[in-house]
Amino acid sequence: MSTSINNPEFLSSNEAPTAQGFTPSNQLIDDTDFPHSGLFKVLSLAVAGGYAIEGFNATAVSNTSITVAEGKVFRDGKLHQVDYSNATTQTLTIPATANRYHLLVNPSANPNTLAVRQATADNQIPNYTAGDVIIAVLKGGTTPMQIQYLTFNQSTKSVSIGRNNSGTYTEVLEIIPEPSGDAQDVRINIKDTTGGGGDLKFFTPSGLQALLIDGAQNKIRIGGDASLGGAGGSTVGSDLEIGGKGGNVAFSPTLTLQNENTHADSCRINMFRNDTGLSNGDSIGDMVFFARDNSNGSYVYSRIEGVMTDRTATQGDGRLVLYAVKAGTEAEFMRIDGIDGIVFNEGSADIDFRVESNGQANMLFVDASTDKVGIGTNAPTERLDVNGYVKALGVRTGSLRSQGLEIIAGTSNFTLVPSLHAGTYVIYTNANGTITLPATSSAGEHYTILNTTGGNITVGRNGNNINGAASDITVGTYNGVTCISVGNNDWIALGV
Repeated sequence: MSTSINNPEFLSSNEAPTAQGFTPSNQLIDDTDFPHSGLFKVLSLAVAGGYAIEGFNATAVSNTSITVAEGKVFRDGKLHQVDYSNATTQTLTIPATANRYHLLVNPSANPNTLAVRQATADNQIPNYTAGDVIIAVLKGGTTPMQIQYLTFNQSTKSVSIGRNNSGTYTEVLEIIPEPSGDAQDVRINIKDTTGGGGDLKFFTPSGLQALLIDGAQNKIRIGGDASLGGAGGSTVGSDLEIGGKGGNVAFSPTLTLQNENTHADSCRINMFRNDTGLSNGDSIGDMVFFARDNSNGSYVYSRIEGVMTDRTATQGDGRLVLYAVKAGTEAEFMRIDGIDGIVFNEGSADIDFRVESNGQANMLFVDASTDKVGIGTNAPTERLDVNGYVKALGVRTGSLRSQGLEIIAGTSNFTLVPSLHAGTYVIYTNANGTITLPATSSAGEHYTILNTTGGNITVGRNGNNINGAASDITVGTYNGVTCISVGNNDWIALGV
């Protein structure tokens, strides 16, 4: 005949079932040495994770009463302080019946206190109550009562994880209190060095690798395809990598810095070059953008670099540089410099510069290969080419306008200098004085001279011809002349 039997929550004697639903009632009994059955039980509880650690010192012990101080237990995987709800001791009573062995426990129903589970028969320990953490076995009927503590007196707790290595236990991971430094720290050590260093891996329920700590390289990878690895191949290529794998969603992976503070400051990414032996011009940090090319090689396409240009304490200068690769060669496109301002194409590479407005694709265009500037055109033919300035089929499509040229005042005899006077109005206020043209000039170089005096002034030819003649010209009172260089350092004078 078959029957069923319930699984008891205690260590019981081997008692054959006699009826449907029968539960054994007799626990293990030791008439000679009372702690044994309690020891069996507490060992079972310790394996399950609930056991007393330390404390619970007893005072005022009689045959029926005991006062117990605070202590610590390990419950549900955590260290728990039994503090009696702000009291320092708790007094409990037990029956005076001899040869009965009661359990002093920390109950789950009220984990800040202690309780006594009383035996109901001689030479027995009471049934185990689920959730109890057993502190001690108490024997009543003697003065004082006998106490068998079942505490571990454990000051530290470590965790060791191992594997079967050809029949030998090999430790692969340990979690221990920090052996040096801050006593509050915890250390996780990867122990297995087979193959150069063990890895610590975390996987999601779907089997994707969520975190890899590379023990050989001291590097970390978060997410991604474990078989791809970093830019260098199947291993972790950088000190920290974040991979996007599983879902094929846009912008994956994404790194978000979420500022949930009430202050006005924003999130920040710091690049700190923590070295005392640096020099002016040293790089501080790089942001490098690279990808697989069509031969599956790792290829750098652009980067942004921060540079220190002057290390003077509290008065230093810095530079931010933008690089891009053109035809396989990296070129500096733009720099933002604390001294030189914003500079484009510092390396003199064949890199064009273009500014687009709302309605004009080539509002400003610098042709690097021809050293020409275009406004409204990306194919300038002159040093400055303003598209639309000349008429086309009778329609003016653009204009070049200046409300006035710069005015230079002259009060005494002097020679014109291109860098100061060319393309300006030179107002001369020295009656009967002389202004001398430059001895050498470039074709198209021009000067406009205005006479605001009450007498004539002389424009000297400086050894060259004016209007085809080897003679100076005279500008009358309140009159003007424009002298234009026509090559061979000769001039044409308009207005005389």
